[in-house]
Amino acid sequence: SELQEGLSDSLTTGSSIAGTRETDLISFSTLFGDAQVAEQFLSDIKDMANVTPFLYDDLTSMSKTLKTFGYAVSEMIPALTAVGDTGAALGLSVSDMNIVATAIGRMRQTDKVTLEYLNMLSERGIAAIDWMAEAGGISKGDVYSNISAGRYSGEQMAQLILDNMALNYGGAMERQSQTFSGLSSTLEGLTQELYNAQGEGYNAARKQGIQDQIDFLGSEAGGQM
Repeated sequence: SELQEGLSDSLTTGSSIAGTRETDLISFSTLFGDAQVAEQFLSDIKDMANVTPFLYDDLTSMSKTLKTFGYAVSEMIPALTAVGDTGAALGLSVSDMNIVATAIGRMRQTDKVTLEYLNMLSERGIAAIDWMAEAGGISKGDVYSNISAGRYSGEQMAQLILDNMALNYGGAMERQSQTFSGLSSTLEGLTQELYNAQGEGYNAARKQGIQDQIDFLGSEAGGQM
């Protein structure tokens, strides 16, 4: 029946989502070096996904980018919020937001400010050069001269840019979440959470069945078969 097909489809989807979440926990436990920290962080990501226009998978992808560039766990939610608000305000794709996170992360990690990194931001509508000029009380031409001479700390400028993103675009995710598109995304995210809950129970039972099959096929009786 259609009902049975629907239940089957939701279990299949839920099993896939739950399997991915299980892999995410292992991945982030490795990244953070602590399973409990990873579990709490992913719970925070889930909460963030439920009240923003972004899905859980979007946020975990950006989180991995930030962690790659040395962000501590305590720094990641504020950084994700700044990047997410900027993306919502400027209409950036998730791919674009990952590029923004990469540019800022590279500046921070290398402690260098280069035109390559800044162009990755300016091409997406982020006025990093203007903010650097305002902060220094100098012209944009002077900023370019300072960049060429290597006078800037990448770590300091990365934080300056993140702070300005938060200042200029703060709250944009919340505003976008109330649009039709944002509400649709939130509904999709919450539906995924429902499927995930179903999938966790299904996978737990199925894993036991799979292990029983493995044990049997690896036994003498399985070998005789």
